[in-house]
Amino acid sequence: MTERLERQLEALCQRVDRVEREARELREGLTTLAQEHAITRESVRIFTDLVEDVRDGLSATRADVHQVQLALQQHMVDEARDRRRQFAGSVTATISTLGTLAVLLWSVSRGGG
Repeated sequence: MTERLERQLEALCQRVDRVEREARELREGLTTLAQEHAITRESVRIFTDLVEDVRDGLSATRADVHQVQLALQQHMVDEARDRRRQFAGSVTATISTLGTLAVLLWSVSRGGG
């Protein structure tokens, strides 16, 4: 019977050793998972910060594009105004020249006739 108890005791000791080894492996695995989780959280935080930076940059770029569009529209309006003024000046000069020419023609036709 003692031999039987010794075998049972030996089997129990082996089981305890195996359970302790498995528990150690589980603790190590859990520690590794906790470290990996911390690394993943930090990576997600960094990625989130980068996405926010890109979003902010995109907003700034949109604002810049809007300002360029406004400046371009103003430039086009100014250019159209300048062209109208030039045209009005050209018409005025042409009318003045035609008036002078008419007076000259009248004067010549009067003097010659």
